[in-house]
Amino acid sequence: MILKLLLESKEEYQSLYQGAQGEKLVNFAPYLVRLPRQSPLLDKLATDGWGKSWGIFLACDKSLQEVRTHFRHFLMVKTEAGKDLYFRFYDPRVLRVFLPSCTSDEIKRFFGPVKYFLLEDQQPEALLNFKNRAGAVEKAVIPLFPYKPTSTAISASLSTSGEKPLRSY
Repeated sequence: MILKLLLESKEEYQSLYQGAQGEKLVNFAPYLVRLPRQSPLLDKLATDGWGKSWGIFLACDKSLQEVRTHFRHFLMVKTEAGKDLYFRFYDPRVLRVFLPSCTSDEIKRFFGPVKYFLLEDQQPEALLNFKNRAGAVEKAVIPLFPYKPTSTAISASLSTSGEKPLRSY
């Protein structure tokens, strides 16, 4: 369903996967999407996808390609046994647990050009805002009333610092 929404939209997007593996996983791949403030796609994602772990929002002043390059470094991780695994950082269920567990160096490296992340809380009545504050994660919980967020609320949260909103899922 998400890929269909992307294909029907006019927004700039790109898969985080590439090559043969990217082609094989096209229907399951995470996509990075530039979402302007008045985007119909933003409205659709906010109203239909909230509470379903469809993805995360982030604010950044870099190009889509630069952000894609940054996050491609985090797609695979090695277990202690040396096994390669996909790291689903673009899943809010993963990111909301991962960020608070990071060291200062890991936070700096993972955030890179990102000013902050916005994602649904475990209870989707709240929006989580994660910021890098000198290598420490600052987490703010923003209650959402009514339950489902609107694209206006998300867009306003993303654009408070003037960065271009992006969405990864």
